[in-house]
Amino acid sequence: MEKYSITRISSVSELDKFNNAENKRIINLNNNLITLKLKVIKERFKMISKGEKVYNYILISNDSKYVQDFENCIKAMNIKDRKERLTFIYDTACDYVDGLFANCNNCEFKDDKCAVNRSPQHQYEDMGCCRSFEFTGIFQKEMIKNLKLCRYAKSQTGCTTKNLSCKLFTCSYLRKKGIKFSIFKILLLSCFLNIKERDIIKYNFFGSREELLDRLLNYKYCPYIWWLFRRKYKADIEY
Repeated sequence: MEKYSITRISSVSELDKFNNAENKRIINLNNNLITLKLKVIKERFKMISKGEKVYNYILISNDSKYVQDFENCIKAMNIKDRKERLTFIYDTACDYVDGLFANCNNCEFKDDKCAVNRSPQHQYEDMGCCRSFEFTGIFQKEMIKNLKLCRYAKSQTGCTTKNLSCKLFTCSYLRKKGIKFSIFKILLLSCFLNIKERDIIKYNFFGSREELLDRLLNYKYCPYIWWLFRRKYKADIEY
């Protein structure tokens, strides 16, 4: 099967060189996430309605900061196999969030300790965010139980898996600084995950990459309302 192509240009003035291109889709990008999401939906509908037709995508960047994000959406919509598509979306989103933290040091790490861990009032010297727990009953004296370090947290090498739920988590310290990740602000997740898949990504901390991908793939036909009442997605991950 012929492969689609993606070409970036900086402005409309460069379109002349593509006058003879076949099956071209010219897409004007900007910095408005809602507009870009609508463009992705339009392209997905176009692809579904035209069947196996292959397009040559020409992206007019207009200095948009979401050019790579839009390219990733095009790549995702051209992956026919559901498992392969979800794996690409998951891994790409993990790398995206990792990149944001790596470039900004939002947690203010110093000597391998974040700002909260360095606080005298904090209970732990390190890995405070990587400790799992369970809530107790409403009439119990303590609010939580079974507090322990996540099995994937290693002091020397860091996390040994890729848990997107954990990567999207921001503590109260970061939220006070105005730093908060949202699935709806990540174009790839916002456009390709349904409400059930978004909840799986949002609430399944401390599991492995494989466990989260498993539940994204295996609960396709499980009604969303069943998840709300039974919390089925959280029940079978061993912490």
